[in-house]
Amino acid sequence: MTSGILLFAYNNSHIDYAKHAIFCAKNVKKFLNLPVSLVTDSKSYLQRQYKKHVDVFDSIIDDKTSTEQTKKFYNGPQYKKLTWNNHSRPNAYDLTPYEKTLVMDTDYIVSNDSLLNCFNDNKIKITKDFIDLCSERDDKTLLRVSDYSIPMLWATVFYFSKANKSSKILFDLIKHIQENWNFYRLQYQIIGNNYRNDFAFSIALHIMSNPQVDLPGTHYYTTDRDKLYKGNENSFQFFLENQTACGINNQNIHMMNKFDLNEHIDKVMQ
Repeated sequence: MTSGILLFAYNNSHIDYAKHAIFCAKNVKKFLNLPVSLVTDSKSYLQRQYKKHVDVFDSIIDDKTSTEQTKKFYNGPQYKKLTWNNHSRPNAYDLTPYEKTLVMDTDYIVSNDSLLNCFNDNKIKITKDFIDLCSERDDKTLLRVSDYSIPMLWATVFYFSKANKSSKILFDLIKHIQENWNFYRLQYQIIGNNYRNDFAFSIALHIMSNPQVDLPGTHYYTTDRDKLYKGNENSFQFFLENQTACGINNQNIHMMNKFDLNEHIDKVMQ
C-alpha cells in the first residue's frame, strides 16, 4: 500500500475517539477511496465494542506509548476537565504503513475529494488557513502559537511522503521539540504547559525555513463552544457561539465539540 490515511485514537473517560475514528474512516473511504490505518491504545475495546464496523480499517496498530495530559473539553458553555493523549503524532513517520501518508484528526470530517490532490507529489503539506464558520469570532489563539510569535499551522490534517528526505528530518525535529517542550514553549512564548502538536509542527517547520506547501481544498472548523444540532455523513447544521445558526454541505470540517460529535455518530450508526 503506497498511499493511505493514518488516524490516531486514544479514549478518555467521556470521549470515544475510537468511535470517532470509525466515522472518519467511513467518510474517507466514501470520498477518497483510500486505505485507512488506525493507531490506538484501545484495539481490543474497538474490536469488542464495534465488531460490525471495525473492518473499515485496513490495519489497526496497537500503541500504548502516548502520554496523558489534562485539559478542558467544552460542550458549548460547559466543560469537563479530562485526560488528553496527544503525544504519539510525532511517531507518524515510524508508524505509517504507507509511503505517502495523509494524517488527520478523528474529528476532521471529510466530505469531498479535494485532499486526493495531496498525493500528486512528495511535498510536505499542511495549512494555517482554516476558516471559522463563526465569521464574527476573533480568536487569535488559533492564528499564532502566541501573541508575538510565529503563525500556527494546523496539525489537524497534514501530508508527507517518505520519498522526501525533509519528511524524516521534520519528524525527528518534532520529537526533539516534544522531548524538550519546556525549552521550546518558553522560546516561542507559549502560554500553558501542555504539549500541542499544532505548535510543535509550527515550530519545527519554522526552524526548517518552512519547506511545506498548503493543503489543497478549503478547510473549515467549529470550536467546542459551538453546538452541532443536526447532520448526516456530509451535511451539518450548528448553533454557533454568537447565537446564530449556520449550515455546511460537502465541505471538509474540523468539528471540535467532541461531545456533540459523539451523539451525532451514535445516531448515524443506528
